[in-house]
Amino acid sequence: MSLLHFHFTTSINYLIGSADGRIYVTDSCPAAGRVSRLVSVPDLSVLTDQLPNSSLVAIDSRGNVYSASADARRDGVKSTLYRKAAGQTQFVPVASNVRALRALAVGPDDALYLKSGHAIVKITFNP
Repeated sequence: MSLLHFHFTTSINYLIGSADGRIYVTDSCPAAGRVSRLVSVPDLSVLTDQLPNSSLVAIDSRGNVYSASADARRDGVKSTLYRKAAGQTQFVPVASNVRALRALAVGPDDALYLKSGHAIVKITFNP
């Protein structure tokens, strides 16, 4: 067994595995007025520094990042799903009015899967 230890000076919120096997964390520093960043472990490179609504995050093998609203997990709340395409700087809304969004995952085919209430929804994007 080997143990890696990384020290962050900001608050670590979530741990995310990407489709290509990399590990990321979301961090934030409200005192500095910064929203969440998506940071690679162990090299600490920043994939994006403007991660909206970072409670649900998924990353596909092409480097597209998906993020859903922080209130998404509450019953009765309709959520918006955002996507930042690889090589782009801005997140854009790609789905809205998603009810009771509980989870995001990327499949081996790079399709995005949502758990919405009691349903699993598959979303595919053109490369």
